[in-house]
Amino acid sequence: MLRALPAIIKTVPTAHYLIVGTGDKDYARRLQTLANRLGIADHVHFVGFQDPVRPFLAALDLYVHPALMEGFGIAVVEAMALGKAVVATNTGGLPEVVEHERTGLLVAPRSSDELSQAVLSLLTNAPRKGEMGALGAAEVHERFDLAQSVAAMENVYRTVLVSTQIG
Repeated sequence: MLRALPAIIKTVPTAHYLIVGTGDKDYARRLQTLANRLGIADHVHFVGFQDPVRPFLAALDLYVHPALMEGFGIAVVEAMALGKAVVATNTGGLPEVVEHERTGLLVAPRSSDELSQAVLSLLTNAPRKGEMGALGAAEVHERFDLAQSVAAMENVYRTVLVSTQIG
């Protein structure tokens, strides 16, 4: 994302990138060094671990998840639940969460050009971004609703119990 940001800032000078979370301190230093080298340090904000994260997600215009690997993407689900359009990489479980061209945009991992184009396509088209955000929120509430998940699990248990009693 940091490599994509200069092209984004060229078109949308008010764009900022917020990095929430903690991890390897050497990695964070490398990211800060890269941001300085690219001349975008004033547009990149490292806020560390946040609990709750919801206020930070709510403040975003767009959620970008440029993962190189991702098992599921719970952060993406959280952002979508708040009505945020998503730009994510087409890796791991992310395509199961983000429906390309409907609830967000998927790009190839490590492609800063694709990432900047996708981000710009939404930052410069508020109606499309809003529609994707609304569709994403509806999808999350339909697919990941706690009551529906519990009901589905109860159905699985019922099926297993009935088949066990029969056999």
